[in-house]
Amino acid sequence: MGDKNRGTDTARVQTNTHPSDQTPSDAVIEAVATHKGIDSTGLTDPLCEAINPDALDMACRTSAVHITFEYHGCLVTVDDENQVELTELPH
Repeated sequence: MGDKNRGTDTARVQTNTHPSDQTPSDAVIEAVATHKGIDSTGLTDPLCEAINPDALDMACRTSAVHITFEYHGCLVTVDDENQVELTELPH
């Protein structure tokens, strides 16, 4: 899966909780950690360096959105149902 011409891999990451049980910011952290094969406490960059977690949570709670940003070497897209899509960015 991924676009071999651009050298990227895309993964749709399903979180293990119901959307109402987890904030979008927590879903992103869990998805990125799972994708990287590490515990979420092992992520070296805090999410707040990429996006305001409170603003992300509020935006996803109040409207149907898809928000995309870069975090921990990935292009991250999260929606209002806590579905997270990750595209590994080239090094």
